[in-house]
Amino acid sequence: MGKLNNKILALAVLAVSLSGCTSNASLKGFFEASDAPSGAIDNRNGHPILSNNGYYLSFEKNSADLYGISIRDTANDSLLAYNNEPARLVIRGTESFGMYETHEYAKGYNEVTKTNYGYHCISIVETTAKSQFRLMDSYYLSQNHGFSLNRKVTVIKAKSRDKGFESIFTLKNGGESTDVENFEYFIPSTIYKDTQYNDSSALVTSIYNPQIYVKETRMGLPMTMIRNKTDSSYVSLVHAEPKITVNGELGGGYDGAVNDDLEYGSLGFESENSGEDIPLAVSFCYPCAEGPAIFDSEAGWSKKFHEVSDKHYHEYKLGLFVGKTNDFNDALVDSYEKASPYVASSCDQVSNEKVYQQNIDCFNKEYFGPSQAVDGNDSPCGLPWELNLDPDKARGAYSLQMGFVGQQTSIGAHLYREGLLKNNQEYIYKGKNIVDFWTSKKIYPDGQIFPYIWWEGNDVSHASGKSPYAAIYLRMLCDGVEGILDAYQYGLENGVDNDEWLEYCIRVADQLIASQNDDGSFNRAFTADGGIPGDTFKDKNIGYDSSDPAKFKINTPVAIRFLTKMYNLTNNENYKTSAIEAADYSYENIYLKLGKYVGGTCDNANVVDKEAAIYAMFGFRSAYSLTQDARYEKAMRHAACCSLSWTFMYDFACPAGENDEEFCPYVDGHTMGASIIATGHAGADCFSCYIWYDIFKLYELTGLEIYKDIAITLQNACKYLSDFQETRNWRYPCLMAEACQVSDFLYHPTGKNGTVWLPWCGVAQVNPIIYTFQDYGVYQLEEVVLK
Repeated sequence: MGKLNNKILALAVLAVSLSGCTSNASLKGFFEASDAPSGAIDNRNGHPILSNNGYYLSFEKNSADLYGISIRDTANDSLLAYNNEPARLVIRGTESFGMYETHEYAKGYNEVTKTNYGYHCISIVETTAKSQFRLMDSYYLSQNHGFSLNRKVTVIKAKSRDKGFESIFTLKNGGESTDVENFEYFIPSTIYKDTQYNDSSALVTSIYNPQIYVKETRMGLPMTMIRNKTDSSYVSLVHAEPKITVNGELGGGYDGAVNDDLEYGSLGFESENSGEDIPLAVSFCYPCAEGPAIFDSEAGWSKKFHEVSDKHYHEYKLGLFVGKTNDFNDALVDSYEKASPYVASSCDQVSNEKVYQQNIDCFNKEYFGPSQAVDGNDSPCGLPWELNLDPDKARGAYSLQMGFVGQQTSIGAHLYREGLLKNNQEYIYKGKNIVDFWTSKKIYPDGQIFPYIWWEGNDVSHASGKSPYAAIYLRMLCDGVEGILDAYQYGLENGVDNDEWLEYCIRVADQLIASQNDDGSFNRAFTADGGIPGDTFKDKNIGYDSSDPAKFKINTPVAIRFLTKMYNLTNNENYKTSAIEAADYSYENIYLKLGKYVGGTCDNANVVDKEAAIYAMFGFRSAYSLTQDARYEKAMRHAACCSLSWTFMYDFACPAGENDEEFCPYVDGHTMGASIIATGHAGADCFSCYIWYDIFKLYELTGLEIYKDIAITLQNACKYLSDFQETRNWRYPCLMAEACQVSDFLYHPTGKNGTVWLPWCGVAQVNPIIYTFQDYGVYQLEEVVLK
């Protein structure tokens, strides 16, 4: 059994960072951890094992008489994951004419030593150039499931032909299947089950590449998972306690860079190594190797290395876990819920009440339109299309969307509510004017099936104008009418009955039901007269595809919450029936069949994206509230995990160029709470501000503490995307950056003239705050938990 024994390591411990590549005179640095639970460290079938909650990690000799690892089911010893040669390095050689070669080495452990926490394993790897590396892998338990690994790779002898190194940890599927079609895949924000509806420019458009690695800063949670459809088992890795930094290096380094300041990894899967098929595996590479596609240079591989220099080392932690589930959806939920605690982050409490008032102040000051209350107002009024965070730059045009990115009706609702509560006449007339405009005949002429959803003024006063959208998107329509419905209810709560607003909502809801398809679905878009926009619209975002009619119905979950609100207000059974039929369609055709959510935005094609997942979560929670049907609770949980998988639940700093630094919210960190937008590009935004209230509701439904912790973390983390502390020279402290680039460590705003805010960024902040106050009478989730 080699050097396997019962002693506890008593070697001096080197105080080191948990990540990064550091030079130090000592080569000791043995890992320390808390004692393992009684019975966790044992022997089974002649092998040393570490057990945890139904599975055990076993150290078994390979053909070279060295130790490999396997993860097995305690009940029947079945093999779920393994690696006979877990000590794996990639070495970068010297550069010639701008090119470099890499060489890979892998072997088992020379030593496996029992400790107080689990096992400490050592492997000595020597390269062809005679450089030597010591890999020290310490296995221990840090959660109530799975296994933790602390890896430290130290250069103990450096030769000049070897310039840089990466270390890779891999787990192969226990079924030893090499057929990529036999698996389902999950890399957050990148691939959900398969590549269907991934954008053509997405990082993963084919599962047939031998290796697929994705930069971890492209993931809401740095994890990867594969599920074997034959035996229903899954294997997953997560970068635990990630401490990600590029130490100010703009762009995070070039391909082939040998730079100890680059401290971030990549995760993915592989089916081939050195030209040979291997059992499909999940892998973590540190520092990052990304490919075969990358966004920052579009194609090929981009690999980073740490320096091969005497006594240099790097170190990181991983979570390793397996499971068996009935289908992919359960595997996604189970793996995400298990991975999340390994990355668990928190931040200081931020006052929701303060942030709410900051947004109201912004709405009030930026309002344009009649300067006093106008009954039945049909003059365009509201907030500009965009505001630049730089107060010295011009505002955007007065182009108004009722929902989606414009959120004009919700802004009107919040001004109206706050005015009624505080008897502030200025707030009241501004909010009411906005809602009156969107419920006027100008927007919803008699005889027209659906109202206009976008209005642009065409003179200085904006008194006249036009609707530039020929298509009436379901998403923008439902967003906008929900804002009007909220305004109506805020009036009722304060003794004011705006009947014309309710009549408008009823008219839209009735027309929406009349347009519902026989299978319970809704189309992604309509014409103003209720028709189906077809190919003649020449709009890639319409989603109409005669060869794939289901694609045009894929936004159906968007309508469920609106119809549920209408039923709760009016008790009209038609709305309840319609909402349940839409939920049934969504459950059967989107949740069960697709296992992903598609086409959540109006300005992007029907591709896998974050907002579709979030609206599915809203929809399934609404359907559950109507029926208490456990199917919807389960689907909500899946949609919530999908939503969160796009949301950064860990922190890192994103450097910015000199021109962007002052208005970049991420220079010192605070990416946690921001979220990636869709497959096909690297954009991120603050849309996750919307979701913490619904995540908390999921905690109340399931009792799972993980969702309470995530909700509270997100509630606070999202605020750091703004200047709520009022320490920067921004136009308003509540502003947040609209879509921007952060994953590639070079902040880049999408606005042509710098970093901009769109009205939805404000509504995303205030909606969950008010929903919380309405439900619990307090503004903070921390106070709800303490009640």
